[in-house]
Order: sequence, then C-alpha cells, then structure tokens
Amino acid sequence: WLFSGSATRYPGMKLIFSHAGGALTGVMQRFSLQAETAESKPLFPAGIEAVLRSCFFDTAQAYSAATLGGLRAIVPVSQILFGSDYPYRSASESINGVVDCGVFSATELNAVTSGNASRLLNRLA
Repeated sequence: WLFSGSATRYPGMKLIFSHAGGALTGVMQRFSLQAETAESKPLFPAGIEAVLRSCFFDTAQAYSAATLGGLRAIVPVSQILFGSDYPYRSASESINGVVDCGVFSATELNAVTSGNASRLLNRLA
C-alpha cells in the first residue's frame, strides 16, 4: 500500500491497521530508508512519516509497553484506537493491558479507549 503509490493517490482514505500495525515498529527504519530512495521519494512528498500519521492503529493484542511505546513514537496518540480482538482476548483483559502498560497518561487513555474512535466515526458520518 505504501510503496505501490496508493497512499499518495488516495490521501483521504482512512485506514485502520490492527495489532498496532503488526511489525511496523520493527521495520520502520527500513520503510524510512526505502522512502528516501530516488524511486520512492516521489511517493512521499511530505515524507513517509506523514502518511503513517494519517492512519489509525488499534491496540488489539498489542498492549505491551514496548509495542505501544514504539507505535507512539511513530504516530500521535490521536491515531491510536482501542481494540480487543474479541473473542481471542476479552475486553477487560485488553483494556487492562492498555492501562497497565504505562505508556499513556489519563487524558491519553480516554482518547485511546473511546475519544479517538468517536472522533473518527463522527468525521465519517
């Protein structure tokens, strides 16, 4: 999606990546380096980070401090949505994981657990 040019062709598309973007935090350096090549640079006029900051990421089964801390280093808290991955994890287990990981302040937790999703859904309505 990123390197095919679709992200640039469809800038208004709202994508939600599950599991905190999966391997995103581990491969971000590779993405950044590839985005700087002569071939890829035209795809990211404002940089690859700007494209990723426009996407949303849920917390389903990704609520360790390392994972969410890494994600938070890439995107603002406003782009992180609560996810439980029910029935594989209960909502209470998931919410406790997000709270207990220690990555978010109380205000940020309100945004992650409900505010960001409300804002997104209201924009789409």
